[in-house]
Amino acid sequence: MGWNDEWSADGDYSANSVVRYECNVYKAKSAVTDIGSYVGETSFLNSAEGITNDGTYLYITNSWDTGDSIQKVLMSDLSYVDEMGTEGTGDNQFNFPMGITNDGTYLYICDTYNNRIKKHKCSDLSYVDEIGTQGTGNDQFYHPYGITTDGTYLYICDTNNDRIKKHECSDLSYVNEIGTQGTGNDQFNAPYGITTDGTYLYICDKDNDRIKKHECSDLSYVNDISGDQFDQPDGVTTDGTYLYITESIYHSPIKKYKCSDLSYVSQKNINWGYINDISYDGAYLYFSNGGQLKKHYITDPPLMNVSDWQKLTGGISCNF
Repeated sequence: MGWNDEWSADGDYSANSVVRYECNVYKAKSAVTDIGSYVGETSFLNSAEGITNDGTYLYITNSWDTGDSIQKVLMSDLSYVDEMGTEGTGDNQFNFPMGITNDGTYLYICDTYNNRIKKHKCSDLSYVDEIGTQGTGNDQFYHPYGITTDGTYLYICDTNNDRIKKHECSDLSYVNEIGTQGTGNDQFNAPYGITTDGTYLYICDKDNDRIKKHECSDLSYVNDISGDQFDQPDGVTTDGTYLYITESIYHSPIKKYKCSDLSYVSQKNINWGYINDISYDGAYLYFSNGGQLKKHYITDPPLMNVSDWQKLTGGISCNF
């Protein structure tokens, strides 16, 4: 989840192609703000939790009894590529892995019940490094659930310690932190999902039912939105302009908010049980839910207006 979810739109709008029969009703479509329509899904996953992508592949954490692994999936058709991991505490093992992010070369994984952050290669999923034991120290965690990166630093939801931690990507070393339990500007109650646009962090303060905006540089508070807008928000991603937010409530909608002022834009109910996490690649949103992964357009491709159609075709023919 987060900044690493690279913008790599492939421009393939064939799934929503339009066949015209009457030229006089062919009109421009107004600007679209809604979340787009369904594209596809896959169901070979064990228990899909966290998602990240590098523009070509999705990397998904699998938890629960049959999981404790990382799966690699081709974004174009959601086909299986590779998998690594079993339950345990070894280099290539996990215990309830949840949040995951990447910088294009390495994966950074919240090995939640082992209370550590692990670094693996994107290429073959092999182990590189790790940091963490259970506790409240600089290099410790207590059930970390969410993680994002700006390419230089990691930002980690140390969920049961109610804090956000900043670590170096290079060697996983500690940089800074903010947070204690509470409802104040610099407090959290089970921070869960997190993303960044490279300047700001957007944090799902789950049990406070709010989304918080903090500076990447020093982790300082900027703004938040709460009240009746959210019910245990737990997943968030961004396209740099908008936030896309999930909640840990059955059949809850995907909510869209502006990054700038956290104002509401729209929402879409995809009627898909409990959505665990969300990722973005420039054209599509990807949602995880138990043993499935679902793909939606970020917005439905707009219809072309007549003048644009003429530019592409050299004119208009009504003889279909």
